[in-house]
Amino acid sequence: MNESHRAFIAVRVPASPELLRVLGRIDACGQNVRTIHSERLHLTLRFLGDIEPRAVSSINAALECVCSSCARFTLIVRGLDAFPGRQRPSVVWAGIDGAEPLIDIADELEKALRRKGFPRADRPFRPHLTLARIRNSRRRGHSQPAPNLESLFAEFGTVRLGTLDVDRVVLYRSELRADGPVYTELAAVVLGADSAG
Repeated sequence: MNESHRAFIAVRVPASPELLRVLGRIDACGQNVRTIHSERLHLTLRFLGDIEPRAVSSINAALECVCSSCARFTLIVRGLDAFPGRQRPSVVWAGIDGAEPLIDIADELEKALRRKGFPRADRPFRPHLTLARIRNSRRRGHSQPAPNLESLFAEFGTVRLGTLDVDRVVLYRSELRADGPVYTELAAVVLGADSAG
């Protein structure tokens, strides 16, 4: 009953036909590549780690304080890249054009959460859409990127992969399972709710 939740704040991303195509191409690159299921695509604004159930109301209040007066906006998903770099990628991600409103929300959320006693985020917010994770093979004495990723970076490096209409921000619970994480919505705030009439 009192179990803590592994939680994060994010914007859900419906998969466009272009994103589905790219996910399929990445998935075909090898066994050490694990793509994100299209139903689980999201833009993380703030990872919270383990939180107590009673903290949900405080986080929701911070979301309402920041998001209910923000206008809705549209983002463009564009390009393909990798962290920490293309030579030895561990995460493959798509870029975000027009991310200024998203950055503003993330900054204001950080301030609102700090006021409610949450610790500072581990790293600064950097808008990106995670598409896949690469399992490293160092334990076998070598480390190399999955085959054909370089050709995908070249092909999709600047290609428009769809648009995203941002109309709400969601607090999710994440449960790690053998077949991948399961995300459950704990709270959501609609953008512009204060001016919706």
